[in-house]
Amino acid sequence: MDNKKNTENELNENEAINQAESSSGLDSVMPDLSSTIWTTYVPRFTEASDNYHAMEDAKLRAKLGGESATIENVTEANPDEVKLDATAEFEADVNGEEAKIPENKAIDETDESLNVYKFAPDAEEGSEAEESAEQEMTEEDELLAIRRLLAIDPIPESKPSPVVEAEPEEEELEEESGEEELQKSSIPDPDVSEMGVFDNVGKKKVEQVDEPSGVISDSEYQYYADTQDNEFTNPTQRDSYKDRFLDSIISIRIRYVASIIFAIALLVLEILSSAKVISFSLFTPTASTASLALVDLFASACVLIMALPEIVRAFKYLGKKIIAPELLSVVAFLLLGLYTLTVALTGAEKYALFGFMFAVITIPVINASLYRTKADFIAFKMVSQNGEKQIIDKKNTRELQAENMALDGYVDEYKSKIARVFKTNFVADFFANASDPSSIPINTAIIFGVPLALGFISGLVAFFVNSSILSGISVMTLVFMLGSPAFAILSGKISFFHAQRAALSCESTAIGESAHHDFSSVDVFAFEDTDMFGPDDVNLKSFMFYGERDSMEKVMRQMCALFAAVGGPLDYMFSNAIDNRVRHKTATNVIVEDDGLCGDVMGHRISAGSEDYMRRNNIAIPVPSAAGDSTIDTTKVMYAAEDGEVLAKFYIRYSFSEEFTMLLPELRKARIIPLVYTRDPNVSNDLIYALTAGVDNMRVVRLYNQPPAEEKVYPRVRSTMLTYGDKLDAASMVVLSKKYRSFTAISKFIELCAMIIGVTLAIVFSFISMRAATVLIASVWQVVWCQFIRLLSKSNFIDKEDV
Repeated sequence: MDNKKNTENELNENEAINQAESSSGLDSVMPDLSSTIWTTYVPRFTEASDNYHAMEDAKLRAKLGGESATIENVTEANPDEVKLDATAEFEADVNGEEAKIPENKAIDETDESLNVYKFAPDAEEGSEAEESAEQEMTEEDELLAIRRLLAIDPIPESKPSPVVEAEPEEEELEEESGEEELQKSSIPDPDVSEMGVFDNVGKKKVEQVDEPSGVISDSEYQYYADTQDNEFTNPTQRDSYKDRFLDSIISIRIRYVASIIFAIALLVLEILSSAKVISFSLFTPTASTASLALVDLFASACVLIMALPEIVRAFKYLGKKIIAPELLSVVAFLLLGLYTLTVALTGAEKYALFGFMFAVITIPVINASLYRTKADFIAFKMVSQNGEKQIIDKKNTRELQAENMALDGYVDEYKSKIARVFKTNFVADFFANASDPSSIPINTAIIFGVPLALGFISGLVAFFVNSSILSGISVMTLVFMLGSPAFAILSGKISFFHAQRAALSCESTAIGESAHHDFSSVDVFAFEDTDMFGPDDVNLKSFMFYGERDSMEKVMRQMCALFAAVGGPLDYMFSNAIDNRVRHKTATNVIVEDDGLCGDVMGHRISAGSEDYMRRNNIAIPVPSAAGDSTIDTTKVMYAAEDGEVLAKFYIRYSFSEEFTMLLPELRKARIIPLVYTRDPNVSNDLIYALTAGVDNMRVVRLYNQPPAEEKVYPRVRSTMLTYGDKLDAASMVVLSKKYRSFTAISKFIELCAMIIGVTLAIVFSFISMRAATVLIASVWQVVWCQFIRLLSKSNFIDKEDV
């Protein structure tokens, strides 16, 4: 039976060969090709379609003839014949052209005789793959054997070594016997050059990474913890400080409600007095005519007492040469007291009351304190959480040499600041930063000083015109209270609160009002390449293998091992290509250059990079790429070589992640230049230019000797901005700081406009008539402006979906 089956197989094979010879139309003396095309389909590669393998193939040899010859020999011997190029069809597809292959030489891809190579074993082969995985030694077993051989740190025989069972989703492909022998051989030490060299553990050997500013050492922390009485220095204090925040918010709300009650009482008093329901002389006809003014002053003093904590803090800021907006209520109360004293001394029977107008100016002081305390509480809840946090640090561009060279004149190195992200376990100096107000620009002093100066001048004019000191004091009081915008007290705090709420959407927060002002000067933000290119955004469009058919598995594993040492998007791509099923050891002694890298994998020197990189390292390219092949849109060509011999050619397509694509317009609008740290040989300024169509001035910083793994986590860092999200969220916080600074500038402009209009109206009202109705209208004017700035701030920072 066996002889009969063999005879039938031989007859079928001869018949297939005869049919191939008759259909091909080639001369029987045509020499055979030793390198032909092998078609492979890889399911994990999202863009892979026709991937070619240059190797010997029985079917094509049967079609093209029985003798062997190279492609070059065929072309030289038959120049009139059409040249069969292993990459002609693919390169034509990349360039958007149709592949020009003669019909009589076309390969039928639908033929069932074509082999399909799969990286993961089939269901029928699952038992064999599992058996081979169990037989292979684990890393723990290898370390145990080495220690016993070297007699280093002997382990008792009674202690069994851990046994790791291979799970179905982590099945390993069977290794070649030659590769197993190479595992046992020692890897020679490489020559240390000026380029970056690091091992697979990730320990730095050449250069130290720049640390963030504000790092606290262990010795400094001990002194720091002993000297800080009212500072958050330990996570165990979280609950106690949380209770303090809640008590403070309740206290402010009580004072806020009480001040509103006093303000309503003043409003009722002034309305009744203007309607002559209440006489200026209270209780008895012989009482002083200033008794109503004294009652009005007393109720105003009660409102001022409600805002006493904020006023005391404003006086403390004066010691730091900071003019706080809360001082407006102090100056207004002094003028109100002077006005009441003048009424009492002159014995005037008709006069206006300014108590409610003073309350309208003072209540925003308490309301602003409530907004600020709630904003600080949001920050504290974020900072006090356990676990790792990412702080955003800024540094002058001139202090960072590699970054400054990469920017190359795009920014002013003396004024530019670069924002970077570091990990920490604890953020120190929370209350010190939270209590630090933003630096008040000069126009804050102007919007309070100008109305006071103009009020004094208007009062002098009214005094000389009316020959009455009461007229002069009343005009000065009205001009100051109406000309000084009360919403200037509220605008900074309410915008900070709304910015904190907006920061929650990106899992971030700022500590203190000055944080946004400080980071608004940042014009460069540093990203990692993995922040821009996600796991699904770098795809292997197609590839070609040189050599034997079984080299496919070996090359893919070598690429996984090489890029696992440097990380980046190619590490994701090659790992996903083999479904993360094949275990591999990380490459060692890696050297990174601008357009390529190399390292030791299983006793071989593996290289990956551009065509120029291969030539520079004396590695011959079998078939040089066409001109401009490496810069076709966003597709990059990368070669892989083993011990100086090219094994594969990859066409890799890059695209930004969806999140980064959405962030780019915001960065462009905020005039922030993205800076990219990468070890990927394909990520360059040319690729970024193609991806952004030349719109964004994104720059690339090539990392040579800085390992990607095991980022340092600092125990304690002083910082004013942090995030629990990724670097895209951190960049969004810097963009938010820019928006905060922009809103601050707009609000200051509105304050100047309100001051000019208010002073003008006050002067007009003063010389037309000085009645109680005029003062009430001026009070409503201040209330309207406060509500306007509240709505403007909310619409500027909070999205409609979150409102």
